[in-house]
Amino acid sequence: MTQHEVKMEKEMALKNCIMKGTVGSRLYGTNLEKSDTDYVGIFIPNEEYLLGMKTVEQVDLSEVTDTETIDYTCYTLKKFCKLASECNPNIIEILFIPDHLLVTSSDVYRELLSIRHSFISKSAKARFLGYAFSQKHKMVIKLDNLKAITDVIDQLDKVKGKFLYLFEAQIPLRKSKKGNFYSIGDVNVPINAPIKRALKILNRRAGKFSKRKELYDKFGYDTKFAMHLIRLMYEGLHILKYGELKFPLDNSDYLLDIRNGKFSLKEVVAKSELLENQIEDLFIKSSLNKTADIKTIEKFLIKAHVNKIFFLGTS
Repeated sequence: MTQHEVKMEKEMALKNCIMKGTVGSRLYGTNLEKSDTDYVGIFIPNEEYLLGMKTVEQVDLSEVTDTETIDYTCYTLKKFCKLASECNPNIIEILFIPDHLLVTSSDVYRELLSIRHSFISKSAKARFLGYAFSQKHKMVIKLDNLKAITDVIDQLDKVKGKFLYLFEAQIPLRKSKKGNFYSIGDVNVPINAPIKRALKILNRRAGKFSKRKELYDKFGYDTKFAMHLIRLMYEGLHILKYGELKFPLDNSDYLLDIRNGKFSLKEVVAKSELLENQIEDLFIKSSLNKTADIKTIEKFLIKAHVNKIFFLGTS
């Protein structure tokens, strides 16, 4: 995609936006003084995307200012409805953003809200637990990856030679399943890479850990991943019990205590296991439908698109 095409899609997303809302920590009530601002939006693309050959699912409208990094992803209405019907945790929450955190709203969005419970189903269990387990994995695994990477960096800084493969036994280096790469932490480095290139790859990856490294050094695990692990499980419980989400979260202070390292890794893992068992029990008892009400969602989606094309136009 050319820069001109990217620019045109961004302009279209901004112009056709039916909602923009604040998400992330400011939605959950877990934001800190220096927390960045995250936004999510929904837009209806122009007719050449709805009826023609062009395709688009989401547009990145993020920007970096002098004071903060602003993450802003704008989804097409169709993409949003698909993800929401699957109870995607990052998407379904958009239907429950409180009014004071809405930057932009519209009649179409308000009509979407009127059918928001059509998206809720028992599939929330698998999706919320899946996202939670991902946070748990990152919480306990990334430290090992960082250590493996920094250990190799330290050793490569001391060796004299041109190519990485010359030091396979000395460091030692483990070949990945691909065969022509070394697996170092969560990075694959070509076997025939010069030492200089290998160090560049590894240092770049280690640098991406920098924002988390302070948490590792201070608490022995990533407390931010831990907070999101518990948050997702509590949200999963709430949606299975009440068929909706509520923001800001009632337990935001407790989540911030986790973020600030007031609990050990063992305590966090024990809490997650307790919540997982509660979710499994509630899943059995939940009166929610097994799947989303696709007919209602599709009827709304068709109406919104028809109105866009034939009544509102694209200008």
